[in-house]
Amino acid sequence: MDGNLGSSADWVVTGPSNGLAFLLADSGYDVWLGNNRGNTYSKNHTMFLETSYGFWDFGWYEMGIYDLPAMIDFILQITGQKQLFYIGYSQGGTQFFVMNSMKPEYNDKIRLGVTFAPAVFLGNTKGAINLLSKLSYPIGSILAGLVPYFPAGCSTKQLLHFGFGFENPNTFRQYDYGVAKNLLKYKSVTPPEYPLEKVTVPVAIYHGTNDFLVDPKDINLLENKLKNIVRVSICNASLNHFDFNYGSHIRMEAYNDALKLLEGY
Repeated sequence: MDGNLGSSADWVVTGPSNGLAFLLADSGYDVWLGNNRGNTYSKNHTMFLETSYGFWDFGWYEMGIYDLPAMIDFILQITGQKQLFYIGYSQGGTQFFVMNSMKPEYNDKIRLGVTFAPAVFLGNTKGAINLLSKLSYPIGSILAGLVPYFPAGCSTKQLLHFGFGFENPNTFRQYDYGVAKNLLKYKSVTPPEYPLEKVTVPVAIYHGTNDFLVDPKDINLLENKLKNIVRVSICNASLNHFDFNYGSHIRMEAYNDALKLLEGY
């Protein structure tokens, strides 16, 4: 599963020598590439037009509790397998932890979860992206109502939900609708935390020290929350967040090691 604003193409665009989908296929795996709702390859809906508010009223919560479980169940049904390997980059890691914490029965359907720069805790995010956190609360309800499909390829709600993570360090919570709606929806003024203690699937994490979105301090916090970490790999210090899909040396830095780990399972 790709990151926010990405698609299945991200796993093949770097070509047969570096694209992870190619490397997995060459190693004999049956490779399934997911597309989250709202991206270039996933814009059909049985009820709503793409230009309607209803189409774009979603975030990565829905991707974690509806879309990802549906994909997994479909793959297992078609292949006749009881388990699969899961690989997620950035938001692909986010929805993985949402699913396994909120629907813990899916822990048993995954043999190993490999996450590249998983965007879970975001309190130490650096750079211009922090502007989103400053705008999340004052303009969140306005944007969600008027332009829920901005920017192309994801919903406003997705971006704002990440923004709430920047604004509230050390938290991994459900969507914040504001005090009044939170009380109605959650019976609490603040959104509930995702219960990461329910994530029991073996997990590997690959991250870089030069990642301006997913800071090593936030990765350390995630490590401390999970029960079954089997691998934490700190990649080359020069790697940034986007290198985990597009970096010219990412095969050497992370993919080859991940392939060995998969083989061990």
